[in-house]
Amino acid sequence: MPLTLRLALRDWDYMTPLVLGDVRSPRLDIKVDRVGTLISNIALDPSYDAAEMSFSRYAQLRHDGDDSVVGLPNFIMRGFRHRCIITTKKSAIRKLSDLGGKKIGVTGWRDSGNTWTRAAIRREGVGIEDALWYAGRLTEAHPITDRLDGFGRPGRIELQAGRCGARHLGQRSENRATQTRTGTTWHRRDLRRRSAPVVG
Repeated sequence: MPLTLRLALRDWDYMTPLVLGDVRSPRLDIKVDRVGTLISNIALDPSYDAAEMSFSRYAQLRHDGDDSVVGLPNFIMRGFRHRCIITTKKSAIRKLSDLGGKKIGVTGWRDSGNTWTRAAIRREGVGIEDALWYAGRLTEAHPITDRLDGFGRPGRIELQAGRCGARHLGQRSENRATQTRTGTTWHRRDLRRRSAPVVG
Protein backbone atom coordinates (compact mmCIF):
# COMPACT_ATOMS: atom_id res chain seq x y z
CA MET A 1 0.00 0.00 0.00
CA PRO A 2 1.56 3.34 -1.05
CA LEU A 3 2.27 6.10 1.46
CA THR A 4 0.13 9.22 0.91
CA LEU A 5 2.17 12.41 0.69
CA ARG A 6 0.21 15.69 0.77
CA LEU A 7 2.09 18.62 -0.80
CA ALA A 8 1.34 22.36 -0.93
CA LEU A 9 3.01 23.84 -4.02
CA ARG A 10 2.64 26.92 -6.17
CA ASP A 11 2.09 26.72 -9.92
CA TRP A 12 5.67 26.51 -11.17
CA ASP A 13 6.18 25.10 -14.66
CA TYR A 14 8.76 22.60 -13.43
CA MET A 15 6.12 21.07 -11.10
CA THR A 16 3.74 20.30 -13.99
CA PRO A 17 4.86 16.65 -14.42
CA LEU A 18 4.27 16.03 -10.71
CA VAL A 19 0.90 17.83 -10.67
CA LEU A 20 -0.32 15.99 -13.79
CA GLY A 21 0.83 12.64 -12.46
CA ASP A 22 3.46 12.10 -15.19
CA VAL A 23 6.02 11.49 -12.42
CA ARG A 24 4.87 8.62 -10.23
CA SER A 25 6.09 6.06 -7.76
CA PRO A 26 4.37 2.80 -6.81
CA ARG A 27 5.39 3.55 -3.22
CA LEU A 28 3.83 7.04 -3.03
CA ASP A 29 0.34 8.42 -3.53
CA ILE A 30 1.17 12.09 -4.10
CA LYS A 31 -1.63 14.59 -3.50
CA VAL A 32 -0.69 18.10 -4.71
CA ASP A 33 -2.65 21.12 -3.55
CA ARG A 34 -1.84 24.01 -5.90
CA VAL A 35 -1.76 27.14 -3.76
CA GLY A 36 -1.37 30.79 -4.76
CA THR A 37 0.61 31.61 -1.63
CA LEU A 38 2.23 29.09 0.61
CA ILE A 39 0.80 28.05 3.93
CA SER A 40 2.03 29.93 6.97
CA ASN A 41 3.88 27.13 8.76
CA ILE A 42 4.08 23.53 7.57
CA ALA A 43 4.84 22.33 11.09
CA LEU A 44 1.56 23.78 12.38
CA ASP A 45 -0.71 22.79 9.48
CA PRO A 46 -2.08 19.22 9.66
CA SER A 47 -3.41 19.49 6.08
CA TYR A 48 0.03 18.90 4.49
CA ASP A 49 3.06 16.71 4.95
CA ALA A 50 5.43 18.86 2.88
CA ALA A 51 5.55 22.27 1.23
CA GLU A 52 7.76 24.72 -0.57
CA MET A 53 9.50 27.22 1.73
CA SER A 54 12.02 30.04 1.57
CA PHE A 55 15.54 29.05 2.58
CA SER A 56 16.05 32.28 4.53
CA ARG A 57 12.91 31.56 6.58
CA TYR A 58 14.11 28.03 7.27
CA ALA A 59 17.52 29.35 8.36
CA GLN A 60 15.81 31.82 10.72
CA LEU A 61 13.73 29.01 12.27
CA ARG A 62 16.90 27.00 12.91
CA HIS A 63 18.68 30.07 14.30
CA ASP A 64 15.77 30.57 16.71
CA GLY A 65 16.12 26.96 17.91
CA ASP A 66 12.95 25.76 16.14
CA ASP A 67 13.55 22.33 14.64
CA SER A 68 9.88 21.55 13.88
CA VAL A 69 10.59 21.77 10.12
CA VAL A 70 13.13 19.58 8.33
CA GLY A 71 14.70 20.91 5.13
CA LEU A 72 15.13 18.71 2.09
CA PRO A 73 17.60 20.38 -0.28
CA ASN A 74 15.75 20.75 -3.55
CA PHE A 75 16.96 24.01 -5.07
CA ILE A 76 15.12 23.99 -8.36
CA MET A 77 15.14 27.74 -9.00
CA ARG A 78 18.82 28.47 -9.25
CA GLY A 79 18.77 31.93 -10.74
CA PHE A 80 20.17 35.35 -10.08
CA ARG A 81 17.72 37.69 -8.37
CA HIS A 82 18.80 40.66 -10.51
CA ARG A 83 16.16 39.68 -13.08
CA CYS A 84 13.46 40.31 -10.46
CA ILE A 85 14.17 44.03 -10.12
CA ILE A 86 11.62 45.83 -12.27
CA THR A 87 10.93 49.49 -13.09
CA THR A 88 8.70 51.21 -15.63
CA LYS A 89 10.01 52.05 -19.10
CA LYS A 90 9.71 55.75 -18.27
CA SER A 91 11.95 55.42 -15.20
CA ALA A 92 15.45 56.87 -15.30
CA ILE A 93 16.68 53.90 -13.24
CA ARG A 94 19.06 51.81 -15.36
CA LYS A 95 21.39 50.21 -12.81
CA LEU A 96 21.16 49.09 -9.20
CA SER A 97 23.10 52.08 -7.89
CA ASP A 98 20.30 54.32 -9.28
CA LEU A 99 18.01 52.96 -6.54
CA GLY A 100 19.59 55.18 -3.87
CA GLY A 101 16.93 57.45 -2.32
CA LYS A 102 14.12 55.65 -4.17
CA LYS A 103 11.09 53.71 -2.94
CA ILE A 104 11.64 49.96 -3.28
CA GLY A 105 8.80 47.46 -2.98
CA VAL A 106 9.23 43.84 -1.91
CA THR A 107 6.75 41.03 -1.25
CA GLY A 108 8.28 40.10 2.10
CA TRP A 109 11.31 41.29 4.04
CA ARG A 110 12.66 37.90 5.05
CA ASP A 111 12.00 36.05 1.76
CA SER A 112 15.11 34.47 0.21
CA GLY A 113 14.71 36.25 -3.13
CA ASN A 114 14.34 39.61 -1.45
CA THR A 115 17.32 38.92 0.81
CA TRP A 116 19.49 38.22 -2.26
CA THR A 117 18.06 41.28 -4.00
CA ARG A 118 19.00 43.53 -1.07
CA ALA A 119 22.51 42.03 -1.11
CA ALA A 120 22.89 42.77 -4.84
CA ILE A 121 21.67 46.35 -4.35
CA ARG A 122 23.95 46.83 -1.31
CA ARG A 123 26.94 45.63 -3.37
CA GLU A 124 26.24 48.54 -5.73
CA GLY A 125 26.31 51.05 -2.84
CA VAL A 126 22.65 51.23 -1.84
CA GLY A 127 22.15 49.95 1.70
CA ILE A 128 18.98 49.67 3.74
CA GLU A 129 19.46 53.23 5.03
CA ASP A 130 19.79 54.59 1.48
CA ALA A 131 16.26 53.83 0.26
CA LEU A 132 12.65 53.65 1.45
CA TRP A 133 11.41 50.05 1.61
CA TYR A 134 7.80 48.87 1.39
CA ALA A 135 6.46 45.32 1.75
CA GLY A 136 3.12 44.27 0.32
CA ARG A 137 1.21 41.63 -1.59
CA LEU A 138 2.28 40.91 -5.16
CA THR A 139 -1.35 40.69 -6.33
CA GLU A 140 -4.81 41.05 -4.81
CA ALA A 141 -5.06 37.24 -4.78
CA HIS A 142 -2.30 36.95 -2.17
CA PRO A 143 -3.42 36.86 1.46
CA ILE A 144 -3.00 39.77 3.83
CA THR A 145 -0.23 38.70 6.20
CA ASP A 146 2.66 40.17 8.16
CA ARG A 147 5.31 40.64 5.47
CA LEU A 148 7.87 42.37 7.70
CA ASP A 149 8.32 39.69 10.38
CA GLY A 150 9.34 42.24 12.99
CA PHE A 151 11.91 43.98 10.77
CA GLY A 152 9.78 47.08 10.15
CA ARG A 153 11.12 50.54 10.97
CA PRO A 154 8.87 53.59 10.58
CA GLY A 155 10.16 55.86 7.84
CA ARG A 156 12.55 53.21 6.48
CA ILE A 157 10.89 49.76 6.19
CA GLU A 158 7.10 49.84 6.17
CA LEU A 159 4.01 47.94 5.13
CA GLN A 160 2.52 49.10 1.84
CA ALA A 161 -0.51 51.20 2.79
CA GLY A 162 -3.86 49.56 2.19
CA ARG A 163 -2.34 46.29 1.05
CA CYS A 164 -1.26 44.45 4.20
CA GLY A 165 -2.56 43.41 7.60
CA ALA A 166 -2.63 45.81 10.53
CA ARG A 167 0.17 44.39 12.66
CA HIS A 168 2.48 46.65 14.61
CA LEU A 169 5.74 47.13 12.75
CA GLY A 170 7.95 46.13 15.66
CA GLN A 171 5.98 43.00 16.52
CA ARG A 172 7.82 39.77 15.78
CA SER A 173 5.79 37.18 13.91
CA GLU A 174 5.63 33.53 14.90
CA ASN A 175 4.45 32.87 11.39
CA ARG A 176 7.71 32.37 9.50
CA ALA A 177 7.02 29.89 6.76
CA THR A 178 5.32 31.85 4.00
CA GLN A 179 6.47 32.91 0.54
CA THR A 180 9.28 31.37 -1.43
CA ARG A 181 11.51 32.01 -4.38
CA THR A 182 14.13 29.31 -3.95
CA GLY A 183 11.98 26.26 -4.65
CA THR A 184 13.23 24.46 -1.56
CA THR A 185 10.91 21.75 -0.25
CA TRP A 186 10.25 21.28 3.45
CA HIS A 187 8.28 18.78 5.48
CA ARG A 188 6.89 18.56 8.96
CA ARG A 189 9.22 16.88 11.43
CA ASP A 190 6.48 14.55 12.68
CA LEU A 191 6.03 13.09 9.16
CA ARG A 192 9.44 11.49 9.50
CA ARG A 193 8.37 9.88 12.76
CA ARG A 194 5.06 8.47 11.55
CA SER A 195 6.01 7.08 8.17
CA ALA A 196 8.37 4.46 6.85
CA PRO A 197 11.40 5.55 4.83
CA VAL A 198 10.69 5.99 1.15
CA VAL A 199 13.43 4.71 -1.12
CA GLY A 200 13.31 5.26 -4.90
